[in-house]
Amino acid sequence: MEKKQTAVEFFWNEISNVLPFSVDSITAIKIYEIIQQAKEMEKEQIIKARQDIYTTGNLSAEQYYNKTYKSK
Repeated sequence: MEKKQTAVEFFWNEISNVLPFSVDSITAIKIYEIIQQAKEMEKEQIIKARQDIYTTGNLSAEQYYNKTYKSK
């Protein structure tokens, strides 16, 4: 199976191409920690979505997303 890039990984890899400035090392460490936290959250969401397939029955993937994550 081919390893795929998550949305958070994509963001982390691309953000340096967009930011017009550099940051000090303390800020860089904080940003890195936030990205790592986001990656862990994303991992938990992917795992939960996979587990929820069995409990949501006939919801489509988009319906599941809208019900679980979309703001009203």
